[in-house]
Amino acid sequence: MVINVNGFLPARVAQHRGLKQGYPISPILFNLAFEPLLRRILSDSVLPGFALPSPSSLAVSTPATTSGVKMLAYANDIVCLLNSPWDLGRLQQHLWVYSAASNALVDFHITEAIFLSGSAAIYGSLWRSAQLDHNITSWHDARSPSPTRYLGYPLYTSVAQRNCGADLPS
Repeated sequence: MVINVNGFLPARVAQHRGLKQGYPISPILFNLAFEPLLRRILSDSVLPGFALPSPSSLAVSTPATTSGVKMLAYANDIVCLLNSPWDLGRLQQHLWVYSAASNALVDFHITEAIFLSGSAAIYGSLWRSAQLDHNITSWHDARSPSPTRYLGYPLYTSVAQRNCGADLPS
């Protein structure tokens, strides 16, 4: 095994087995392996991300051109902000290349689509077939009875979810 760090290839290291979870070097090696996927998604100009509105109350000038937020990543968990089913196909291409290069797999059976607009109508009209094509069977929208959670925090897409989820246990 050879790890390319900043363009430098050190001597080959024999890999006889994996590292056990909890070894101090495990998270560092995972980050080295995960970083190319994150950078590829960030550098993809076809994936626009989600443009946050700039608050008019700020007295600070902001750049005229700002890129959208494309993802949130924490440890081995990633949230990708997509605008269309075609973005999902493009993301799938990146995941396929990453999986082929790293032998890591994405478990789409535990993947959940969360509609930031809260619109339930957009699911059936645009997203349903694209999600099912990628084995994503769980989704969250304004019709969901309770908020979904990400990293322990509730995510609401309706006032009713906020009201019913105010005291959700972690």
